[in-house]
Amino acid sequence: MDIQAIYCFLFFLCIGLILTFCEFLYKKGLHVEYTRKLAHSLSTLSCLIVPIIFTTHWYALLITIVSFTVLYYGQRKQLINSVHSVKRKTLGAYFLPISFGATYYAALLLQNNLFFNLPIVVLAISDPLACCFGKTFKSKILKSGKTMMGTSVFFLSTFIICSAFLLSQSLGINAIGIAIIISAIVSAVELFSPNGSDNLTIPLSTIAALLLFVR
Repeated sequence: MDIQAIYCFLFFLCIGLILTFCEFLYKKGLHVEYTRKLAHSLSTLSCLIVPIIFTTHWYALLITIVSFTVLYYGQRKQLINSVHSVKRKTLGAYFLPISFGATYYAALLLQNNLFFNLPIVVLAISDPLACCFGKTFKSKILKSGKTMMGTSVFFLSTFIICSAFLLSQSLGINAIGIAIIISAIVSAVELFSPNGSDNLTIPLSTIAALLLFVR
């Protein structure tokens, strides 16, 4: 069997184990908002390995299509309740694989893995942190329906992540200023992205903001 096919099998096995673990936690009583975000974070971070282990973009396309199909089928058959049983209206689960595919191909087109790694890490860490803090700690609810706490945590987390990535790009002291601008842009976009669409707008706005400073 081709080594790339083996890698693909192992990748899907990893995602399956993540979803199984989240289902276990959900059945043990952990609130769906937390199991959903845990699945979101772990599966998204797992995608960081894709550009490393695959030598052709077709596997990224396959991952996008299969992931979307599994999520759709899982919701129809009520098989992934740790992700789909939230009461609020959201399409975030479906935007996630689309977001991965769009980000992967954008980085491929730009020939710079920073345009994949940074948006993916922001999506995997900042978004779940904002949700968890926003729901755990009461704070002012903004007109967008999101909380001041959640938005603040999102900005701070994104700033730290951007600073770490940009400092590694030998941008010097300018990295901090650029990180602030990118974080502000992405936070504003996330704030006004309804119904889970932030799973797509966060990485795309990160890429757009990066293009202002990095080529």
